[in-house]
Amino acid sequence: MPQFTISNSTYLQLLLHASKHFSEPVTGLLLGRKITDVSSTSMINITSCVPLFHSNGFTLSSNVDLALTLVSTYCESKSLSIIGVYHSSSFNNSQDLPLAIKKIGETINKITKTSVVLIIDDQKLKKGKEQIAIKAYCYRSKWISVKVNSLSQKNFKQGIEELSNEESSSGENEKEVVVIEEEEEEEKKEQGKTKNSKSVKDYEFQIGDEGMLVEKFKKLLLEEKFRQIIDLEDHLNNPELDFLTQNIN
Repeated sequence: MPQFTISNSTYLQLLLHASKHFSEPVTGLLLGRKITDVSSTSMINITSCVPLFHSNGFTLSSNVDLALTLVSTYCESKSLSIIGVYHSSSFNNSQDLPLAIKKIGETINKITKTSVVLIIDDQKLKKGKEQIAIKAYCYRSKWISVKVNSLSQKNFKQGIEELSNEESSSGENEKEVVVIEEEEEEEKKEQGKTKNSKSVKDYEFQIGDEGMLVEKFKKLLLEEKFRQIIDLEDHLNNPELDFLTQNIN
């Protein structure tokens, strides 16, 4: 039963990336750590993201190969892994997964077996509604949309309490995170049958205080924090700009 978590700071950073280039498609990678406990439950904690493109650069395999190579090297030095990819389609009505994004996600899935794609819901972001502005997809032979739910702050904190020790050692503040849960159950073989029957429950994307996240994002916009976002394309134009390590508060 893998569980995904994404920090508030990471969520806000990818929204700021989309806001900085609101008329262009933006793409980035999601980084984190995978923890497996004694019960074989996997917990994948997305602790940061790396902004890559603010154009159609994500459609070119050479650009993607370069990005994956650079980010993989960075991850090795930080004991991190590439967990998935995020993408915004530049404020249009389509929230479908572009073919190029599917391919990037599937490449990551071959390594992690539990990759996730986050699509920024540009319409919600543009209207500024008090709703979480992302859609989540996980890969199980095909891309499956993940249902998004909200939890009360009390239950939300209880649900992530087990993360505190791991995250305190990594220096990340994970008091509030987004949680994606997948539950898969293997049914026992019935007498006289040779096939295994598998029951897969719906994925569940749970967030904490969405009102708090919306208000924080509005505050960051007013402070024009989006101007601090540096992606790989910016770095290629000016190598002095660091696209790998960013901390937007």
